[in-house]
Amino acid sequence: MTIGQVDGAAERGPAIADVAARAGVSHQTVSRVLNGHPNVAAATKNRVLTAIAELGDRRNLSARVLATGRSNVVGVVAQNTTLFGPSSMVEALGPAAVAADLSLTVGHGGDETASFQRSVERLIEQGAAGLVFIAPVDTAAAAGYAAGRVLAQIPGCGAVFAANDHTALGIMRAMAERGRSVPGDVSLVGFDDVPESGFFTPPLTTVRQEFGEVGRAALRLLLDQLTSGERSTDSILVEPILVPRQTVGAAAPTLHSGRPHATGQEHRDG
Repeated sequence: MTIGQVDGAAERGPAIADVAARAGVSHQTVSRVLNGHPNVAAATKNRVLTAIAELGDRRNLSARVLATGRSNVVGVVAQNTTLFGPSSMVEALGPAAVAADLSLTVGHGGDETASFQRSVERLIEQGAAGLVFIAPVDTAAAAGYAAGRVLAQIPGCGAVFAANDHTALGIMRAMAERGRSVPGDVSLVGFDDVPESGFFTPPLTTVRQEFGEVGRAALRLLLDQLTSGERSTDSILVEPILVPRQTVGAAAPTLHSGRPHATGQEHRDG
């Protein structure tokens, strides 16, 4: 997951006083225009709207935006929200945004660069002050099955750590078809801890990532950047949790070299 403030979003935008000075009106008149007050002459209204446009703000500015210098909209660009991880993060971001008095807009970017770029541009046009990018490892059971067919033919392959649980499911199927048992011959660990992983045969040992907390942590970092007005490379580590089940076999015995260990004083020939 990646976050970033939109260029210029954290800088102070055109304040009401700036717009008023450029349009030659009072700041009260600017507020009336923004609030749609009927008692504003058409010519005056046009001068205010022209001043806003000339000051370079691309958004549909509200009084709050002019007063604070930034939008309260956060955009989320998510790829493949049908996957467990992305959908969990988007779901957690909603309540976290509401708690922070933010509005959340989600753009669904496809795998193609052009589609992703269109989603980003649309969110910027809608006034997003910052963006959260969710780009998962999109590996499905079919890809795991294909990889598993190859791995099953490698005699020395005794353990596999899959990119996600669905990939592990495909590997498990391929191993079974080649007569390699899990965990008897091959230990297998997944990642995600999807709700179905405990019902695989055998139940899958996996790593649980608290995706909800990942989403909330990303939002906290973004808010810090927007508040300070400075870009940051800070990160928050959300510790994953190992969920042991039945796909990891016993550890292989330690191999020793044929060299015997000395048990007493070394004998020296005279």
